[in-house]
Amino acid sequence: MSIHSFARYDRDTMGSLVMACFSVAAAGWLLGVVEMIAVAIFAPLAFRLGCVGARVEDFTAAPVLLPPGFIGETALAKFKMTDNAKCLFRRKFAFLNRRVLGPFEMKGTLEWGTGHFVATGRLPVGSMMFLVGWFGFFGVFMATLAALPVLPPVLFGVVLVIVSLRSARRNFVDYVQQVSEAVTGQPQPTTTSLTPP
Repeated sequence: MSIHSFARYDRDTMGSLVMACFSVAAAGWLLGVVEMIAVAIFAPLAFRLGCVGARVEDFTAAPVLLPPGFIGETALAKFKMTDNAKCLFRRKFAFLNRRVLGPFEMKGTLEWGTGHFVATGRLPVGSMMFLVGWFGFFGVFMATLAALPVLPPVLFGVVLVIVSLRSARRNFVDYVQQVSEAVTGQPQPTTTSLTPP
């Protein structure tokens, strides 16, 4: 079915579809605000929600004995110990930030086993929901109601998502390295790499 065959559907149906996509985008935006606040205050549920976007495994020493509830920060990240072998971490909020940040900035958990750790980064649910609704809204609106070409906004969306995900994964590895150094009290190797999620 070609893009122009959508024009055969009546405007009421397409208008309803546009409004549904817009509603998903608005709900995603509201969820994103709530999720951002929950991550900022280290609510544990917020760190369990979302698709796994990155996972890092490496060998390291056990964490120093920091009390549960201890909150610390590094140059790039802020973390909270939940128990002796697990912490939650996120990007440190800074007014001026020279890093490329996008809509998929990951929040993570860092868990230690015997001689190694596993860091899991999760993508924000609100941002994902917002982008699906937003690009759906523009795709349907441009293809049917405005009779404009769909390809440019779709390509822009794909490029935005790819660049944002690559940047978020790079940033996540840096956060993991800094948080593990702060918690163990030992410098971590700079060869820490991603494993498939």
